[in-house]
Amino acid sequence: MHLIYSLGETSTWAESIVQSFESTIGDPIVRCPDIAALHAQMAGTGGIPVVLVENGFGSQKYIRALRDSRARSLVIWFGKTFSKEDYTFALSARVYAVLEGISTADSRLADTVGRAEATATSEDQMQHLLRTLKTAVLQRSGEEQETELLGELKTVIAKLEKSSHSNELVGVTAAANGADSRLPLHQSAVLADALLTVSDLERTGLLQIVSRSQELQGSVQFLQGKIVHATSGAVQGLKAIYRMFLWPDVQFQFARQQAIDVNVDDPISMPVRDICVKGEKLLRDFNEIRANVPPTSLVLELEPSVINGSSRLEPDLFSALSSIVEFGHIEKVLDYNELPDVVLYQALIALRRRRLVRVVQAKVA
Repeated sequence: MHLIYSLGETSTWAESIVQSFESTIGDPIVRCPDIAALHAQMAGTGGIPVVLVENGFGSQKYIRALRDSRARSLVIWFGKTFSKEDYTFALSARVYAVLEGISTADSRLADTVGRAEATATSEDQMQHLLRTLKTAVLQRSGEEQETELLGELKTVIAKLEKSSHSNELVGVTAAANGADSRLPLHQSAVLADALLTVSDLERTGLLQIVSRSQELQGSVQFLQGKIVHATSGAVQGLKAIYRMFLWPDVQFQFARQQAIDVNVDDPISMPVRDICVKGEKLLRDFNEIRANVPPTSLVLELEPSVINGSSRLEPDLFSALSSIVEFGHIEKVLDYNELPDVVLYQALIALRRRRLVRVVQAKVA
């Protein structure tokens, strides 16, 4: 089955091109009016999709947002005409192909999509190879003695994974600099990859996560591949995992444990893949609001002059406002409110814009 999407609003001309191509391949092309719809369609599909974008008003915004989201994809930009500036943008945004002046009788779109799908297949095979190698290493990780061969395998994984990130046309999935070959899971892997690796192996043990740039530490505990406990500072459970999805510059270390040593007092019932899908969605949402996220050192308080009996707040905003009234410090609001950090940040930004809260002071160390 083809993983092909059309992103953004299309003209009558562009729609005729897409419909003609659908007839050629015999599969429907999913229309996605915006980035949010595209991410929803891509979630859980696996593989690298081909994304068609018509050159028109807002098309550069769509392409840039897709690249900024770090979602893997191959972009084909088509249109009646392209300017010199358009081609410059296509190079900077790592567009896979630019097709100018195509028609329904033109075979260039089908040929280009075919090459793109071959590229996607090759990239997927590389990722599968990396997953296989990491699986072999992770199976022996945490043992008292590590053989020289195991050390060599870790070095190979680091080099292969760094090489796989060089295909910029697919899009960047994570930073690939500063690889530490001592890690059984390559430090440039995203958290979802690490969680799924341990889950697929049905391992029992502790996955430690460290963000070196922000000096943050957390852990996720597994029992036969299922997540049963997680902690990050003062928070535990799913909230801790979703917080760690936001960390930059992460590295991982897995240590095997006996089942008797695993904390199963309050197990997490949500499937690992579903956790990863939501965690990556929260990360995308966080990247969209990052510039407006308030520092955790701030202290907020309710602005009583704007509260009246007719005030109505959405549940997330009401929850965040209640925590502000109770705790004041943003750091404590994040730690003690059960909502994911990203949802709370969104609520805090909304409350400030509505002037329902005000800054009292920065938290004194």
